[in-house]
Amino acid sequence: MESFELSLLRIVIPIVLLASIVAEELPAGDDELQTFIVHVQPAENHVFGTADDRAAWYRSFLPEDGRLLHAYHHVASGFAARLTRRELDAMSAAPGFLAAEPNEVYQLLTTHTPRA
Repeated sequence: MESFELSLLRIVIPIVLLASIVAEELPAGDDELQTFIVHVQPAENHVFGTADDRAAWYRSFLPEDGRLLHAYHHVASGFAARLTRRELDAMSAAPGFLAAEPNEVYQLLTTHTPRA
């Protein structure tokens, strides 16, 4: 009887681990908030007076306040925001929208960091 239980565990544990990995890889639902990096471009002759003016323009893309996480304005023009897929689809039709990509967090896979 003990060998049967051990055999069963050897089958069940890999299946559970595989299911948890697959569940992590599945895309989020249409109504689940995710962080996206959104790239935008202002009209050709538009100049922002201050960083607050630019952030206000970024917020005009968002469905509600409190979703803007970070405004980019030095190297890229855009922002990070919490959005659903449906909101992102609606935003993509807005003038000035260029592209959006989900924010990804990478794990550092090294045991050695060179010193400068």
